[in-house]
Amino acid sequence: LTEAHKTAIRVIRKIKYFVSRRKFQQARKPYDVRDVIEQYSQGHLNMMVRIKELQRRLDQTLGKP
Repeated sequence: LTEAHKTAIRVIRKIKYFVSRRKFQQARKPYDVRDVIEQYSQGHLNMMVRIKELQRRLDQTLGKP
């Protein structure tokens, strides 16, 4: 390989290293409590909607007691 090729390979490797390091550091950041609570409440709301839909379909199929 020529010296220009070697230099280009080194530059590309360094860029990949810095990008990977940045992604790793972002993945390690502690979660913001507000984000966790928001995700939990969103999941809870989705679950409640599914349960109500299932109950409605059961009532339609079996008839209300």
